Amino acid sequence: MLVRVVRQLTLDEVQARIRGFEKEHGLSFDEFEELFWKKQLDKRFMDEYSEWAGLVHAYRAYVEGGELD
Repeated sequence: MLVRVVRQLTLDEVQARIRGFEKEHGLSFDEFEELFWKKQLDKRFMDEYSEWAGLVHAYRAYVEGGELD
């Protein structure tokens, strides 16, 4: 049996995770994304890129619209 637990992150958790990725890689998301799409990063970063992108997009949507998605 597969059980999926879904929980909505708080704004503070999203910001902390984004800062964690930035600290771990020494880059902003935009810099990381550019390297990733120019294929200067290995495909093993795909999962990490996907999670980071989701966090950044959710945060930007919150800043623009006031709701964390």
